[in-house]
Amino acid sequence: MKSAVFTLVAGCLLAAAAPSAQTQPADGRTQSIYVGVVDGKGDAVTGLTAKDFVVREDGVAREVLRAEPSSEQLDIVLLVDDSQAATEMIPHMRDALTRFVARMQGKAKVGIVTVGERPTSVVERTSDPEALKKGIGRIFARGGSGAYLLE
Repeated sequence: MKSAVFTLVAGCLLAAAAPSAQTQPADGRTQSIYVGVVDGKGDAVTGLTAKDFVVREDGVAREVLRAEPSSEQLDIVLLVDDSQAATEMIPHMRDALTRFVARMQGKAKVGIVTVGERPTSVVERTSDPEALKKGIGRIFARGGSGAYLLE
């Protein structure tokens, strides 16, 4: 049996690390970064504070002002390769998408866009699990196509 790992969502995981002596102070501009931190079992790590994070910009540590659980619901759009090259992997992708959507229920609105041949919206962002399930069931490989992501 083939083993496959799919990255369905580009995310940012930051590991806890000791602060650097070269930390730059905030310059009046603040940026929000959404992160997810999990342990070796994949369970969420809670109770982290700003001191548990190091953020580097161009190799320079930036000041972390606060770390707190998000109170906002996320909007996630999953990009799925449905090109001919993905034909054998489509059943595995459907399974992974179904599990991901189930884990996000109540936490995020999820949309699905396929990128074989041309970007095609399969499901607009929604929190409706039935709409997402139906959309996942409509994902098939497009014969003679290739996946392209353009800037």
